[in-house]
Amino acid sequence: MKLRTKAKKKQDPKQDTIRITDSTPTLVAILLFAVVLTAGVFYYSFHGLNSGPLDTYQPVTEAGSFQVTIVDDKGRPLPETTVIHTAPGKTPITHTSDQNGRVSLSGIKGERQTLEITSPSFETKKTSMYCCEDEYISLAIDFEEEVLLRLHGSNTIGAQLAPALAEGYLEKLGAENITSKATDKENEVRVEGVKGNKRLVVAIAAHGSSTGFKSLAAGDCDIAMSSRKIKDKEVEALKPLGDMTSTAGEHVLALDGIAVIVHQSNPLKTLSVSQAASIFSGEIRDWSAIGAGEGKINVYSRDDKSGTYDTFKSLVLGKSPLVEDAKRFESNAELSDEVAADKNGIGFTSLPNIRNAKPLAVSDGEVAILPTFFTVATEDYGLSRRLYLYSPTHSQNTSIKDFVNYALNQEGQKIVETNSLVDLNIRAFISRIAAEQNIQQEKTFAQYQKAVENAKRLSLNFRFKRDGFELDNRAYRDLDRMIEYLKDYINQDVQVVLIGFTDSLGDYAYNYNLALKRAQNVAEEFQARGISFIDILSAAEEVPVASNDTPAGQQKNRRVEVWLKNSGEGQLSLN
Repeated sequence: MKLRTKAKKKQDPKQDTIRITDSTPTLVAILLFAVVLTAGVFYYSFHGLNSGPLDTYQPVTEAGSFQVTIVDDKGRPLPETTVIHTAPGKTPITHTSDQNGRVSLSGIKGERQTLEITSPSFETKKTSMYCCEDEYISLAIDFEEEVLLRLHGSNTIGAQLAPALAEGYLEKLGAENITSKATDKENEVRVEGVKGNKRLVVAIAAHGSSTGFKSLAAGDCDIAMSSRKIKDKEVEALKPLGDMTSTAGEHVLALDGIAVIVHQSNPLKTLSVSQAASIFSGEIRDWSAIGAGEGKINVYSRDDKSGTYDTFKSLVLGKSPLVEDAKRFESNAELSDEVAADKNGIGFTSLPNIRNAKPLAVSDGEVAILPTFFTVATEDYGLSRRLYLYSPTHSQNTSIKDFVNYALNQEGQKIVETNSLVDLNIRAFISRIAAEQNIQQEKTFAQYQKAVENAKRLSLNFRFKRDGFELDNRAYRDLDRMIEYLKDYINQDVQVVLIGFTDSLGDYAYNYNLALKRAQNVAEEFQARGISFIDILSAAEEVPVASNDTPAGQQKNRRVEVWLKNSGEGQLSLN
């Protein structure tokens, strides 16, 4: 059987040929047509249908006008203001605003216009804007700067207290928008306030007490801030400005205690001045030497320019040098924070800068006393100190005396208190006489105990110059404060008790009479000011608050204490 195959039909090559050609131009043309069509529909739907007959295209060459209103920083119109208007390619034209502060200007729509606006007492302002929409333009007051005061010196005063006092003083003068601004120099600030067309300024530089006296001598400041009493050589250098030791030149601003501080975990509670001297001079190097555990003692100190350091050196170190590896600081607060973070650290700082550290009770040959408001206010604490302002006794700058008086009055002293220093305003405290006294004469001490039984002690002592009965500079200002305080007790059943003390130098009988005479002198000052409900007593050398072995300690012991008690308790015996 044979298989047959079907013959294939011969195809026409022209009929079956498939031609491939490039269609891209055609597609692009189609797409472009679609886009144009869609855009036209969109424009017609959303523009043509929603436009009115007035919404027509404006060419850039079309002229226009606009109005500018000139106001001050509080929105009040400024008439008689000069406006120099400059359009592109045009000569500047000068206009003056009307009583409503308005100026009408013309230009080409869409072009940027330049304006220079000048008004008396206001800063000239240059600005630009597009024509032609009305605008309000505010001018800032052109303040004339007046530096009222320059305070240089102590960081203890200058870091916080001086700026706060300056702010209060400017507010008292009627200034507004008062601010404290740090400068580009560390520990320097400008306190500024606006009064009328003036910017009032108090400039403060707090680089240490000694820098204040140098600046005052050089004429670079008006008031020197100091956390120590002025030195003899500084008094001499400042003689051209007057007597800096007089009541007109030396002003006690506040009180402060130099606190000896350690880490909170340190078991030590008390420290004698001699022990502190041995530690800070490097004689004692390990805590085990004073029974406070073991470990190398790390000493922290203020720098040489600091009044805090000068006072500490005077009261504690004496002629002994500070240990060489002590870490030095310009800032009290920074020093305190470093001690608070170091378990083996010990340092000293001002009372408001104890912060997170632990203060130690300090004994100066007597009972150890903690630095508190009361012990510092009475200056019984061994390391208490006065903070001073020193000013020329004659100056044409009336702001100097004005500021000092403000700082020392009740308003200024409230600011002192707010800033954690001890102010000079008077308060009454219940005070106990320590039983562990080194009694010199039993009869004199017993009289003192009886006099203050059930009495309250006031928060100041009257102290005297180096010898005799003359009150020191602080005491004269304190007399006025005391009289103001005691006015509330006039015609009440209250007796003021003034008790005089001396140091232990010289004969006891002489010192007894000297202390009595000091109390009598203060009583006479009271009586001259209308306070007569007074009794006096001598305590001679008893109850010293500081060591009699140093001039500073002797000065603290020469004092008159002020106590208040009921008259019903009976009169005091002066024998």
